[in-house]
Amino acid sequence: MRHEASTGLIRAQLMTNKHIIEVFVHTDEAENDNDLAFLADRRAREHAVNVYDLLFRPERLMRNAGTGQRQGFADEGPLR
Repeated sequence: MRHEASTGLIRAQLMTNKHIIEVFVHTDEAENDNDLAFLADRRAREHAVNVYDLLFRPERLMRNAGTGQRQGFADEGPLR
């Protein structure tokens, strides 16, 4: 289901030539409802920052590309 939803959003972006910000949170990503609520809030906020950067600070997005940033969880860090 995740793949199909993501693919649908990609297709909609291509058809409309507009960005659609994909923010998914899945119940199996957290151990309880409180953790899931925290994750959903944090992920949405971090994606909102990415939207701002996309519109007004694209150089920041480019600088952070490949650095292992994760929305909602701790960052992974860059590949070695």
